[in-house]
Amino acid sequence: MRTDVHAHLWSEGYLRLLESYGRQDAAAHRGLGAGDSTADLAARFAMNDAAGIDHQILSVSPQGPSPQLRRAVGFLREALPPEHAEEVLTAGARLIRRHET
Repeated sequence: MRTDVHAHLWSEGYLRLLESYGRQDAAAHRGLGAGDSTADLAARFAMNDAAGIDHQILSVSPQGPSPQLRRAVGFLREALPPEHAEEVLTAGARLIRRHET
């Protein structure tokens, strides 16, 4: 069994949430193939199959230089209301249930 231990996934809703809190760099993470759209997921699954990857460990945090990443972590700790944090954390679980094989 092969596992990709560094993969990202974020929904359009998550990126909009970041923008609503003033994140100006969220748009840069659209169209990178790390979204939860049907097309992004189909491409991800095909790429994983071609590479022999059975599982991925997913992180929601958009990739970026270290200062941006620190701001994202600060945002999640200080500004994100519990109900939004719950949505971010459970979105991945819902996605897994929809695509279990």
